[in-house]
Amino acid sequence: TPNKETMSFLMPYIKKFDGVIISSKKFRVKGLSAPQFIIPPGIDPLSPKNKKLSSNQAKRLLSKKGIDLDKPIISQISRFDPWKNHLGLIRMYNMIREKQDCQLVMMGDMAADDPQGPLIYHKIKQFSENIPGITIITEKNDLLVNALQRESSVVFQNSIREGFALTVSEAMWKKTPVIGTMAGGIPLQIKNGKTGFIIRNELEGVKQAIKLLENNRLRAKIGSQAHEYVKQNFLITRQLQDYINVFLSTQLKEKK
Repeated sequence: TPNKETMSFLMPYIKKFDGVIISSKKFRVKGLSAPQFIIPPGIDPLSPKNKKLSSNQAKRLLSKKGIDLDKPIISQISRFDPWKNHLGLIRMYNMIREKQDCQLVMMGDMAADDPQGPLIYHKIKQFSENIPGITIITEKNDLLVNALQRESSVVFQNSIREGFALTVSEAMWKKTPVIGTMAGGIPLQIKNGKTGFIIRNELEGVKQAIKLLENNRLRAKIGSQAHEYVKQNFLITRQLQDYINVFLSTQLKEKK
């Protein structure tokens, strides 16, 4: 749902280009004659956030943050803004922990360009202060993100609005099942029931999380399929090939 006033301002500049790259067909620019190429982003498997990390290394990093290593971890890695729906995640966690002993870790930071960030963070802290088993981490630490995604039993991406949400592919790369919404690029990464679960409401999220926490074999199967799907579709090697294809495109040559 682009802002019409903003798009009207940008359109004269956009029309000067020979082509446009977007991350999803959802974001196609209406009324544009130039070819539009879909290139989803990808992750770098060798970066600190995604490189191989042993379970012992990961657990050491998490223990320094006071996380209980004997309890299954449910986590969400996302900045603290209203569109990530942390309050909905906390409500789901409250229902999940009635059926399964677990803990919730929310990790993120507050973007410099988002004045709502600190307000949302304090609202989340206040909302969760009387609920046991919740850890909130506010720091930029790619290695810690890596550790948390690897050691989590379930990762949520409970967004109401979203761009692409590469945190989904990051967790899937580490063979961790992800439960996400239909927002933005999340459903492009999660094939429902195969590489994770897509939910339409909180009750579905609770149901799928409990299913994964109760069934180690299912969790391993989903995690393995998720890793393979990211390997085939969301690494920077594929992204590079997509860019080469754009530069060689007959569509682009015809436009010129």
